[in-house]
Amino acid sequence: EVVTLRGDIGRMNTVFKFYLQVWIFLGVASAAGIGVFSHQSTVNSQRLIGSSSRITHHGSLRRIWWLLFAVLLFTGFMYPIFATRAKINDRFVAGDNAGLNGMDYMRGAVYYDQNKELILDFDRDAIQWLRENIAGSPVMLEGNAPLYHWGARVSIYTGLPTIIGWDWHQKQQRSIVDGAIIDHRIEVVRQIYNTRDPSVALENLKRYRVTYIYVGDLERAFYNAEGLAKFDAMTQGGILELVYQNERVKIFKMKN
Repeated sequence: EVVTLRGDIGRMNTVFKFYLQVWIFLGVASAAGIGVFSHQSTVNSQRLIGSSSRITHHGSLRRIWWLLFAVLLFTGFMYPIFATRAKINDRFVAGDNAGLNGMDYMRGAVYYDQNKELILDFDRDAIQWLRENIAGSPVMLEGNAPLYHWGARVSIYTGLPTIIGWDWHQKQQRSIVDGAIIDHRIEVVRQIYNTRDPSVALENLKRYRVTYIYVGDLERAFYNAEGLAKFDAMTQGGILELVYQNERVKIFKMKN
């Protein structure tokens, strides 16, 4: 609580860079400490044989210690049970589908952005289709959302590369590169989705070697309906192929 990274944002990076590792060390030390304590208690009990009053006193202290330990351990186990649900509800209107599978929460989760409703179950179905049907690492175009929003979900859950994901992390981890390059990629994605001119979109799609184009609720929330409509026109013109569709998601594939 004393050491903080200079310029940190609410101690967030201090926790990431130090606390997580520290708690792992403390956990390992605690596990070993319990063994040492238990062994020492046994040794002390053996030394106290012959004095019933001291044995009774020692046994009472030992029971109190283990009771306190059990209470602390139980309290710690309560955290993931309650904190997980609280964290999900802080970001989403969630259903009762949270579990160990990192995609289960999408089944009942609803996210709101740009005053529009994003039903994540449709993204989950589309992402699962990609996971089961796409081989290799083709580039996937998906919409870009601001920091700490529901964004980069396709690349996160499939591992497929995209033109731009979390822009601030790109700027941090590639600080030697001019940040304007990252901003340019955000603008390129915006132009591909928003332009009504198929030739402009096609030029950028080829420049970044895009194979698949994803259009879901997030893209409809951030980009123009007129621009998104051109993908259907490009499909009718033989430039794209509609390879997947559900009620709120379409995935197009470049033919060339």
